[in-house]
Amino acid sequence: MLTLAADGIFSFSDKPLKFILYIGVLSFTMSIFLFAFGVIASIYGWSVAMTIWLIYVIFFLGKYAQYILGIMGQYLTRIYDESRARPLYIVDKNINIDNYGNTQYYNTIEKKLG
Repeated sequence: MLTLAADGIFSFSDKPLKFILYIGVLSFTMSIFLFAFGVIASIYGWSVAMTIWLIYVIFFLGKYAQYILGIMGQYLTRIYDESRARPLYIVDKNINIDNYGNTQYYNTIEKKLG
């Protein structure tokens, strides 16, 4: 039952990809603020170990990669939606389509149009 629910969520929606993108943007922004805090701490002479700078860089690059993957996921979702070739609209009623394949119908229309 859980696999069916997961298939329903991941197959028919782009919400998980958008969620990953938003988390990536939020984390990327947070990593920029952490980096700025590290720079300010170094300027004011607070003790910042070299491992903290390594953690900043790894966090920054990891979240940047997650952000880029989220953008690529959005493009792939849009390509997938277009490849399904769903119609832009659904016709509710057909009016005056009875003689659609009739050549006399086309001749009448050509006479009216001139």
